[in-house]
Amino acid sequence: MEINGIIFMLKDDNRLRGKKNFKRIFEKGKALKGNFLILRFALNDEEKIRFAILVSKKVSKKAVVRNKVKRKIKAIVLQNIPKLKKGFDFIFIVLPSFENKNFSEMEDEINKIFKNAHLYA
Repeated sequence: MEINGIIFMLKDDNRLRGKKNFKRIFEKGKALKGNFLILRFALNDEEKIRFAILVSKKVSKKAVVRNKVKRKIKAIVLQNIPKLKKGFDFIFIVLPSFENKNFSEMEDEINKIFKNAHLYA
């Protein structure tokens, strides 16, 4: 979806789907843990960057809150896609303390994790 030139959704090409892909990343990929977020990533066979966001009920029992967290992460990811190295699959695993953070703290955390993983092009 695009409003006033601002994109709010990940393209289908940037969405990580399929049990095989998740299993591959969890078994063979690398992981980095931040203060309230875990990033698991692995190379893929394509020149695409694909993302998935996992928010469990431990973060919040309310689906509204979990979806809000996902939307915030997606917004940050959309800003970073042009800066990232191509050919990686990413899974963000949100820890329970993430719900209470404001947008700038979330953005700093995600940028720090990407930088520590040397994923910027």
